[in-house]
Amino acid sequence: MANKKSKKSEKKKPTATPLEKVKKTKTKLVYKNMQPNNIKDFQAQKGLEKHIQDLSQQIASSEVAIASKTREIEDWKDKSLRLAAELQNNQKQQELDIAQTRKRIKKQTVDSIFSFLNTLQISFNYKPITDDQKVIGFIKTLEVSFDQVLKELSGLGIEIIKVQVGDEFDPEFMTILSDTRENDSKAIIKQVVSVGLKIDDQIIQPAGVML
Repeated sequence: MANKKSKKSEKKKPTATPLEKVKKTKTKLVYKNMQPNNIKDFQAQKGLEKHIQDLSQQIASSEVAIASKTREIEDWKDKSLRLAAELQNNQKQQELDIAQTRKRIKKQTVDSIFSFLNTLQISFNYKPITDDQKVIGFIKTLEVSFDQVLKELSGLGIEIIKVQVGDEFDPEFMTILSDTRENDSKAIIKQVVSVGLKIDDQIIQPAGVML
């Protein structure tokens, strides 16, 4: 009878649900992992995980530091570029100022002798017709000296624009002060009023002529 009761009680014992079976299985696995033969592996794994976590933190810190240094380098690069541009602009401005100063000095130098050079050049257009060798020699000496002065001035970038009676009018470096031509006759210079002036290939004053 006892055996029959035992069998009946076993039959009445409820079966475990799937969730309970999973919990029991996890419990057994954790228990198994905590056995003495697996403790060292467990500790090693935990130590490896911590080491990886530390390395991750170090990498993150390094990335932040690299980003900061990169921004700093970019800032210095921008400052260097701006400074280089500023120095270049200053250099260009200095070169421009020097060029303008030189041109002004040249103009002041020519202004002091321009009236004399102008009078002398115009006089050569009206040389007297004579057989007197002394007069001819004197005029020749003046012409040679005048050409030598013009050569010296040319070496400084100063050019006297010479025109002569009988030349054809050129509007590029001449200006008409009087025009007595009839109809559309050829523009031939009848009288030179003043020579022209050019400094550093720039016309400062055109030659004044009458047609």
